[in-house]
Amino acid sequence: MTGPLRAAPMPVRGRKRYRFHSSVTFGFLGFCCLVQRAQSSMGQEEARLYDRNLQHFSPEGRIYQVQYAELAARRGNPVVAVSNNQDALALCVERRRASALEEPGVAWEKLGEVQQGTYMGFAGLAADGRRLLDRTRLFAENYRLKNAELPGVKDIAYFIGDLQHRNTFVRAQRPYGVSCVVGGVDTASSSRTIGKLHARPCIYATEPSGVVQEYRAVCVGEHAEIITGRLEAHAGELAKMRAGQLARFGARVLWDVREGEDKQGAPAKVQGRTDAEGGLKCLEVLVLRRMKREGAAEGEEGWCWKRLLVKDVGEIEALERILDD
Repeated sequence: MTGPLRAAPMPVRGRKRYRFHSSVTFGFLGFCCLVQRAQSSMGQEEARLYDRNLQHFSPEGRIYQVQYAELAARRGNPVVAVSNNQDALALCVERRRASALEEPGVAWEKLGEVQQGTYMGFAGLAADGRRLLDRTRLFAENYRLKNAELPGVKDIAYFIGDLQHRNTFVRAQRPYGVSCVVGGVDTASSSRTIGKLHARPCIYATEPSGVVQEYRAVCVGEHAEIITGRLEAHAGELAKMRAGQLARFGARVLWDVREGEDKQGAPAKVQGRTDAEGGLKCLEVLVLRRMKREGAAEGEEGWCWKRLLVKDVGEIEALERILDD
C-alpha cells in the first residue's frame, strides 16, 4: 500500500532564495517607513518653524501668528457701531465682570475717548486694547500741538492700523490681539473742504493684520458674523434712523444675540445684576448726534456725545424716547 501523498520537500537552494527575497522585502518596507517618518517629522518641524516666525510666509501663504491674533480678537466681547452717515452715530459694547467682587474700573472698559469727539472701542485682549488706546491718545495730542488742530477720524484709524501692521513683521514682537472700531466726526478735515455743517460721522474698523476699512455699520468680536448679518438685513433703513433709533437698533441686536447664546446653553459667565452701574452684565451705549448748542446763533450747530448704561430690554426700548425727545 502506498501512504498519503505529501509535497516534495523544497530544495535547499530554493529555501535560501526564499529567505533572501523575504529579507530584502522586509528591509525595503522598513526603509520606506523610516523615510516616511523622517518626512513627517521634517514637515512638523517646518510647520512649527512657520508657526513661530513673523518674517516669512508659510508655503500656503499664511502668517500663523497673525491668524492667532485674529482668533483672539474674535473671542472678545463684541463692539457694534451704526451710523446714518448724516447726523448720528452709536457705539454699543457689552460689559461683563467675572465676579461681583470686582470693582467697576479700567479693567472692563471697552470704549475710550481718544480726543474730543472721537472714541475707540476694541474686542480682544484688554491689555492690548488699552496699549493701543494710550498710544493713539499720544498721537492725537502730538498732532494737535504740531498742526494746531485735531486729527481726523481717518488719520486716527490709519495710525492704529499702522501700529497693528508693524507688529506683524517686527522681530521679537507679537501682533496685537484686538480689533478696533473708531467713531467720530471729521470736523477738522471736513472744515477745510466742505464746511463743518456738512461734516458727517465716520466709522472705521481695524484688524490685527493692519487692515483699515470704513463702514456704515460694523461689528467686531464674538458672534461678529451673526450680528453683521442682522446689520446688513437693515442696511437700507439706517439712513432714515435718528440718533435714538440707531442706539436702540444697535443695542437690541447685540443684546438679542448675546442673550440667545446664554439661553442655548453656552457657558454664561455672569448671571444677575447687583449694582447701580449695571451689575455683572450690561451694555454701554455711546451716541454721537448733531444738535444746536445753548446760546448759539440760528443755524449754528455742534456735535455732542452721550454715554448710557442699559441693563435690560426695557431700558433698551427707552433709548429712542430718551435721545430723540
